Amino acid sequence: MELSARERLIALVGILLLFDGAFLLDIPILREVLGAAVIAVIPGMLILSIVRPGKITLLEYCLLAVGASIAFLMIGGLLYNNLLMYLGITNPFTGRLLLDFYNLAIIVLAAAWYLTNNDRSFSLPDVSMKAADMAFLLPGLIFPSLSVLGMHQINTAGNNLLLLGLLIAVLVYIAALSICHAKVSPWLLPAAILLLSVTLILPLALRSNYIIGTDSHFEYFTFITTLENAHWSIIGSAQLDSCLSISILPSVFQIITGVPPMMLFKVLFALIFSISPLIVYSIAKQYLAGIYAFLAAAFFMIQPQFMTAASNSRTVLALLFFMLTIMLLLNEGLNPARKKVLVVLFIAAAIFSHYSTSFIFFGILVFAWVGTGILSLRYPVRPAPSFDILVIFLALMYVWYALVTVVPSQMFLEFIDKTIENLDQFLMPGTRGEDVQRLFGAQALNKGFPYVIQLALSWVGIGLIAIGSLAVALDLRRTVLPGRETAEYLENKFSGLFFVLVIIVTGLLGLMVVVPYVSDGYDLARVLPLSNTILSVMFVVGGIAIAEVLRFVVQSTGERREHLTAHHGGDRSLLMKMSLAVILVVLLPYFLSVTGVLHTLYGDHRDVVFHADGPQYDMKYVHETEAQGAVWLNQRMDPEMRVFADGFGISRLMSLGTMPPSSLASFVQYGWVSRESYVYLRHKNVVDGNLIDFDGKYRDMDEFAQLFRHKSKVYANGGATIWTG
Repeated sequence: MELSARERLIALVGILLLFDGAFLLDIPILREVLGAAVIAVIPGMLILSIVRPGKITLLEYCLLAVGASIAFLMIGGLLYNNLLMYLGITNPFTGRLLLDFYNLAIIVLAAAWYLTNNDRSFSLPDVSMKAADMAFLLPGLIFPSLSVLGMHQINTAGNNLLLLGLLIAVLVYIAALSICHAKVSPWLLPAAILLLSVTLILPLALRSNYIIGTDSHFEYFTFITTLENAHWSIIGSAQLDSCLSISILPSVFQIITGVPPMMLFKVLFALIFSISPLIVYSIAKQYLAGIYAFLAAAFFMIQPQFMTAASNSRTVLALLFFMLTIMLLLNEGLNPARKKVLVVLFIAAAIFSHYSTSFIFFGILVFAWVGTGILSLRYPVRPAPSFDILVIFLALMYVWYALVTVVPSQMFLEFIDKTIENLDQFLMPGTRGEDVQRLFGAQALNKGFPYVIQLALSWVGIGLIAIGSLAVALDLRRTVLPGRETAEYLENKFSGLFFVLVIIVTGLLGLMVVVPYVSDGYDLARVLPLSNTILSVMFVVGGIAIAEVLRFVVQSTGERREHLTAHHGGDRSLLMKMSLAVILVVLLPYFLSVTGVLHTLYGDHRDVVFHADGPQYDMKYVHETEAQGAVWLNQRMDPEMRVFADGFGISRLMSLGTMPPSSLASFVQYGWVSRESYVYLRHKNVVDGNLIDFDGKYRDMDEFAQLFRHKSKVYANGGATIWTG
């Protein structure tokens, strides 16, 4: 079925009118669904139609459309905010004003699109459906609902059986789809990835009725302050104010859709980031068969950093734009000038999303330009990205981080200074971050069997990545360099840029491990998703490389060698079967370990998504009584008086009491409270008599009993108390 440009324009106007009606009349469900779809997809579709980067797949089109829409909302929202503030309108982020701006922006984009594309028609894809497709699609469609229902049971009844069963079913589903991949249509693999992605990313977002995490409370405070002020400005914490991903973006979504702020902030970033495994699939599909690309995406989505995306809002948005940029740069079939427009858009969006990720992003692109430039001296490889993109990237960072928000650039310089100061501590394990220490087995033996298994499986995964990288590097003639001969498992040779990126991200991870303070100043957990964008492909190639060795052994035994040598098709089929077996043997147990299923079955209460006790629960879970206490204090406190709490109590006061960080302090950290002040005690303090500060260490309340001698209890609800005096 073909649609002309005129028919598509009429459909667009109809959707806008329908949404405007739902917004103005505040029609439940219709406003939320239409609003989210309209602002998260339509701007990007129009931008892509105007830019016309070249021939792209339907999947790439959808991914780029979502990315361009999110970038448009942040950048356009900033320009809109500043323009109206300049004109004396101090509340640009209010319903009708924002709706009018959005309608005007869509009309301008639509007019530009129609004028440049009025002679172009659009064909809807013909999606055929096989019996095998239905057999895999139906369970996949049910999984996200079961994920929501499973978290409801845990939140209300403390019953984790449904979630445990669901995760085991997901494991079986991945294995079954890998085995039966030849029987399903090509479109089913990306559809399955998206459904599995949503299933795995939702549990943490839906745990408790409130914000869960550590930094996420500070991020929510930035969002809710922007929403209440009805405009964006630097409100005190400039490093967070520089992240429009947690201020302007959620504010626009909340005003347009009407979803309650707390729920919107909990699920918005998780749902946006749920498309990231599809980017890995799209990258891998350029070089590998579809099922291999599926497994690369599966490896990416079962990482802890992916499943905890809900607690890392600004980081995952910047990561998403990094991944989209890499996907564009690796697509050599696009028009270079038009592709550059989208690359710059995503770079700007990454800068507005998160400062640290942007610094690493820039460093990766600089080394990619150098590496591909060196390759181009001998081989027909085009240096990528182009030098002008690097100049634009650096200029945007300088303006935003050094001139406008200032603090992020200062933090970066301080990080460099501390790294240099700690170089003489090279042999001291304590100068590495906790993630690096855990990677090398810190306390794993003391914690028990599940931790040892996860450590071992992590190193097996690292081993597969290393083997895959070596397999490519040692066979450049058949894997990277131009020429007729191509490695048997490749659909297309890896580009020079991809090979250089493998070296860069591997070196980046090595730097995090080797150089003192680097992983302490910036968590390894935040770098891994950047690296896994590329290394997930190498994980699969490592499995294939091992399978090639196993196949050689099989072929070297008896009559089977002659049979397989005579039938190359059977030879390749055997390689794929062995490759899938090797990859699944590593991937599936790793999945059980990382998700916490193994720990739960063993009786270890590590994961907050499964249990109502344990360190994660004590630190991250927000009780109803804590929320009530924070709201009560916010409504009745003297704004001139300071509030003291333990480290994780402060986070609750920021997100639930909307109290600025300048009015809060940890009495655990300082060992004292000012005479005219409040003290807020949360559930863990009141019920169990324990305090937990920013360092995650438990302390007994009795150690600080003297702080309460001159204070009176003015509020108590069984799970939170407030003292003053």
